[in-house]
Amino acid sequence: MNLCAQRETFVFATCFTVWNQSGFAKLNLPDHAWAGGAASRERFLTEFAPQLVTADPLTLASMLELDVPVRPRAIFSSALMLDPAHAAAAAAHFDCPVIDFYGATEVGPIAAKLPGAPGHVLLLPDLFVEVLDEDGLPLPDGEVGELTFTGGRNPYLPLVRYRSSDRGALGTCTLADGRKARVILGLEGREAVHFRARNGSLVNSVDVGRALRDVGPFVQHEVHQRADHSGRAAEPGSVHPLVRRGHAPRHGARVRTGHRGACRSGARLWPRWKTTHVFLGIELALLKALQFAAWRASLSLSSKRSSRSWSC
Repeated sequence: MNLCAQRETFVFATCFTVWNQSGFAKLNLPDHAWAGGAASRERFLTEFAPQLVTADPLTLASMLELDVPVRPRAIFSSALMLDPAHAAAAAAHFDCPVIDFYGATEVGPIAAKLPGAPGHVLLLPDLFVEVLDEDGLPLPDGEVGELTFTGGRNPYLPLVRYRSSDRGALGTCTLADGRKARVILGLEGREAVHFRARNGSLVNSVDVGRALRDVGPFVQHEVHQRADHSGRAAEPGSVHPLVRRGHAPRHGARVRTGHRGACRSGARLWPRWKTTHVFLGIELALLKALQFAAWRASLSLSSKRSSRSWSC
């Protein structure tokens, strides 16, 4: 089961025939996402009884606050950095291991924080991980730099020294079963930002990013919120309220735009639908070209084989 805690997201439930009809569901935890409110959520989670739950740290915090009735065998946390104290609290509450999973959309699974390991253990033998300095040169084990990846699981997007903007150092450790493993030490990825609504409930940063899409053509942005749930720009700049669907009075935050070093979730200069259509068109064209090339190669190979068989 994949759990989310967002203002809006797509949800579904299904069965996977490849996994012997195992059930799977992607669900949104807030009360407004359920026709019957919290009671419907509690009943569905109790009856579904997932053995494995995936979530991000913000959703994990909501799971603790709502005390959701799940007792899985393991919880996988991904997408954002998971604080060790947060992981320990969730593991004690749900009585199961909480595994901090490190991956990327472009790369796929990369590493996981396993019990007893000093860092995140690299998972894939065919993914080459390097740590580079500011000049793009490889650093030795133990020295911190930018993590780069060569390989990946997407055959249509081979990566060569893909720069992740995440930082860490490489090292070698001995796992609990005696095996040697390569690990990422001191991983510094995207931190989880806990925004709060005026009523104290958690606001997922994904929802804040979505709200900014309709406010203006931002290249970069930062959102600052005080402890009393009010907010303003910390430095001089262009200040815009979060106006979509009443976010300004509800969240009490302001967004500062146009400054370097801002967070990575920036709005685009083009309207969103134009950008989406352009990239989808490029991806589909590349996919069709690759499919056509593979088809031609298979025809050529089959014709060679048939000519050889006839000549014999």
